[in-house]
Amino acid sequence: MKVLILSGGGGERFWPLSRQTKPKQFLPIFGGKTLFEDALERADALGAEVVVATNAKHTHWIQQFAPNAFQIHEPVGRNTAPAVALACFQFPTETFLVLPSDHLIRYRDGFLNASNRAIELAEQGFLVTFGLTPDYPETGYGYIEAEGESVHSFKEKPTFETAQEYISTGRYYWNAGMFAFSAQTFLEECQKHAPALYETTKTAWEKAQKTEQVLAPLENDMKEIPSISIDYAVIEKTDRLRMVPASMGWSDLGSFDALADEYEKNDLPLETERLVQIDGENNFVFAPGTVVATVGVSNLLIIQTPDALLVCEKGKSQQVRAVMEDLKLNLPSITQ
Repeated sequence: MKVLILSGGGGERFWPLSRQTKPKQFLPIFGGKTLFEDALERADALGAEVVVATNAKHTHWIQQFAPNAFQIHEPVGRNTAPAVALACFQFPTETFLVLPSDHLIRYRDGFLNASNRAIELAEQGFLVTFGLTPDYPETGYGYIEAEGESVHSFKEKPTFETAQEYISTGRYYWNAGMFAFSAQTFLEECQKHAPALYETTKTAWEKAQKTEQVLAPLENDMKEIPSISIDYAVIEKTDRLRMVPASMGWSDLGSFDALADEYEKNDLPLETERLVQIDGENNFVFAPGTVVATVGVSNLLIIQTPDALLVCEKGKSQQVRAVMEDLKLNLPSITQ
C-alpha cells in the first residue's frame, strides 16, 4: 500500500504567508511544523510508502522533508486527477490512499480508523471517499449525501440556509478530498468515465523521464492532459463508490478565516510579539516578532510578513485569491 500525497497547490488564499516558491503546505504554521510534515507522519503511522506529486518548482522542499519518497514532478499543474492517474500508471498493482498535503487533522486515531476501513474497501474493488461529520453549516465545502457507506449524491458548495438543512438531516458529510482505491480500479474507472484524461495521461507517463525515485513528465505532454479534479473526472461518476464516515478534527485550512478558527478553538498563542487591542475585539493577528496595536477596529484578519501586509475583514478571506491574481499581473515579485 502507498500513500499518495498531493502537493501541487499554490496556497494562493494564504498570501502573504504563502508564496509561489513556498506555498502553504511548507509553512511552519503550527508549532514550528509544516502541514506537509504532518501528512508524512500520518503515512508513517499507516506503515505505508510515500509517493509525492508536486510542482516541479517545489522539488527542493520534497527533497528536504521526504528524501526517500517517490516523486512525481509536474512541470505544469493540471489539477488532482492527472496526478493520481500518473501515480497509478507508475504503480499499477498498488493500493493507494490519497491525501492532500495542506490539510489539518488533529485526531490521529480517527484518521487511522477511517483510513484502515477505506483501505479494506479499496482492496475489495471499491473507490472510497472520506466523509467528515459537519461541525457547523459551512458554505465553502462540497457535501456528500450518504447512508452508512453508500453514497447517494454529491452537492456543490451550498448557501448557508441549504447547509443548515443538510446538517439537520444527519445524512450529509463534508467532502474531505481524501480517497482510497487500487490503481487498477481507478484506471479502469478513469478509462470508462474520462477517456481523454486516461489516454493523455498514459501518453505523458509513457514518454516521461523516469529514474528509480522520480517520474518527470514532459511539459508539452502535461499540457495535453485535461485539467480536472478527481471528483469531477471519476468519483462523482463511478458506480463502484463507497464513503467512510470519519471524525478526525479535520480542516482544509483553505483561508485565513479557517486558520483563525483553529488558533481560537485550540487556544493557541497569536504569532506576535504582543497584541494590544483598544476599543475593539476579535481580531486575528499573525505577525511574527512584531508588536501590533489595534484601536477601534474589530473582526479583522491582520497578516504581516517582512515585505507585505494583509488586512481583511473576517468572513471575506476567500477573496485573498483575487489579491494574488492582481499582484501576479502588476507586482509579480511579491508573489514569488
